[in-house]
Amino acid sequence: LKSQMNPHFLLNALNNIYSLVYHKSEDAPVALSQLSQLLKYSLYDKREFVPLSDELNYLEKYIDLHKFKYDYPVNINIDIDQKLMSEEVPQFLIVPLIENIFKHADLKSEESPPTLTIHKNNGYLIINTSNKKGQFQKDKQHGIGLENIQKRMQLLYDSNHEFQIDDNKDIYNVHIK
Repeated sequence: LKSQMNPHFLLNALNNIYSLVYHKSEDAPVALSQLSQLLKYSLYDKREFVPLSDELNYLEKYIDLHKFKYDYPVNINIDIDQKLMSEEVPQFLIVPLIENIFKHADLKSEESPPTLTIHKNNGYLIINTSNKKGQFQKDKQHGIGLENIQKRMQLLYDSNHEFQIDDNKDIYNVHIK
């Protein structure tokens, strides 16, 4: 299930880098270096669980790489309890949430920017994302990211987890416990 996410991301990243190279952007070498670092983590780090700090380091590079394709500032509010950095999380659990934001969110929204929050409550790690929906046409093919998370959570935690999607008219929220 983990490997199903990587080809989709790789294709998008390569298309973004191709565009930077084609337009002779000075950002192309930086983007290529970031992709290389991401691939090292994806290919050589085979742990099922990783410290949250490792996952967030990967996520930061992932977000930065995505930002290259926009001609406006992209802000994702990230609020994480710093005391949780050594907590173990399933590797690549958070990436599909952020990928979903890049694909479907209104990234220009100043009043309701996309958010990722991670905190602990009653011994459980709580991961939430929220974003205002963008006005995009839906793909005919549905993505596998959120379904993949749900399956992985079931395999890893059986019934000792929560995975909820709140798909309202304007706002999309994902909650993982």
